[in-house]
Amino acid sequence: WYGGPWGSPFYSPYYYPPYYEQPLPTADMLNSALPEGTLEPGGTQEGFLYFQGVARREDAVTLQVKLVDAQTGEPFGSLRIPFQVSTK
Repeated sequence: WYGGPWGSPFYSPYYYPPYYEQPLPTADMLNSALPEGTLEPGGTQEGFLYFQGVARREDAVTLQVKLVDAQTGEPFGSLRIPFQVSTK
């Protein structure tokens, strides 16, 4: 039997790979992701952004955000945040 938990008498290092890669996005990433929607005046929001598949294709990405007044639809600003991509 090789399906025992790590450190159990049934654990075999030959059965498990040297590391376990959890598929992305993880449940934690999804639970803590920034929600889509409107932010009230003076409001704040925090969370995670996940760029799916970027590490396989790109060495850099830029998050571009257009800020729009929810009542009028008029743009009032924008953000550009560059990210370096690393697979380390």
